[in-house]
Amino acid sequence: MTQGILFKNARLAGSIPSFRGLADVRVRDGVIAEVGTNLELSEGETAIDARGNLLSPGLVDLHVHVYPGAVLGLMADEVGYRTGVTTVIDAGSAGPLNFQEFVDRAILTQKTRVLSWINFARYGLAGSLSELDAPEKLATYDELEPFARNELVVGMKLRASSSVVGKMGIEPIRQGVAMARRLGMRVMVHVGNAPPHLPDVLSLLGAGDIVTHAFHGKPGGILTESGDVIPEAMEARERGVLFDVGHGNASFNVNVMRKCLDKGFGPDSISSDLHLQSISKVGDLPLTLSKFLALGMDPVEVLELASTRVAKNLGLNSLGAIAPGYVADLVLWRLVEGESLLFDSDGNELKSTLRLAPVMVMKGGEILLSAQEV
Repeated sequence: MTQGILFKNARLAGSIPSFRGLADVRVRDGVIAEVGTNLELSEGETAIDARGNLLSPGLVDLHVHVYPGAVLGLMADEVGYRTGVTTVIDAGSAGPLNFQEFVDRAILTQKTRVLSWINFARYGLAGSLSELDAPEKLATYDELEPFARNELVVGMKLRASSSVVGKMGIEPIRQGVAMARRLGMRVMVHVGNAPPHLPDVLSLLGAGDIVTHAFHGKPGGILTESGDVIPEAMEARERGVLFDVGHGNASFNVNVMRKCLDKGFGPDSISSDLHLQSISKVGDLPLTLSKFLALGMDPVEVLELASTRVAKNLGLNSLGAIAPGYVADLVLWRLVEGESLLFDSDGNELKSTLRLAPVMVMKGGEILLSAQEV
């Protein structure tokens, strides 16, 4: 483990409390020891001049698929630390009956920290992508109960699309939310092609629950025909329901996102939904974040929506912030200038003049990637 690092003159994202101007960050024994200005280099420490760059917590990708035993699974390190993402959260690739295999193959073999949403389907996505279309596919209380106390599990995943639920309609979503409540778990619900219809899904959700793919361009989405945010989404946000991007292969539309931003309904988190079928379109999480820079958002806010806000929303109390006592997951970013075209899931263009590129990645105080390797 690398010990005794002092970052000098960095612009911070995700600092608690929020730090304006340039700051120094001291890392010692794998944790952040001190944040301030004009910190002196101690004996045995190495200084890193961060002037001109942003320093953020390691990114936390709320929605990926990194179980090689499932239909869509990548390996975590492929989409993780090499891109500035030190923590990925698998979005229900495994269910309770194959979770141990997921741990063995997808967590223990990787440098990137891997957490998981556990699927309400007994085998997650390992069997098929219609995992909620029959009662016998749904997990029981006894099968799920141990995972309510598992430190690797952040909540339950449900997919509310017609291709997933089949003739079951909204019933598996209703049952899944009820099961999560019984277990004291939050849920993350994938929304897409109806049925189930988005207002019906939203009516089931409460504070801390997450809607992913919230800004897709499919019919029956978050906007009315006149371009306003549907009232059910506004009411859900007032109840504390959170809205996540979940870019993916077919689930992020910049025109929808732009209208939502204009209405003051921005995302609560930005995630990639990276998997085998989406990686060629999505690229990685920093590229997804760069699309939000092209939409006019501030780099600090964008980085926090993929780190600090995610960790806070999920109660990951030692991750996702630059503050004394937090795990030293840190990424030094360069803002690369230059005109280019970016694309959403539906092929719509975004003119980009600024991109995020990691120049150094640290996880738990250990430098996993340096500028020479980028």
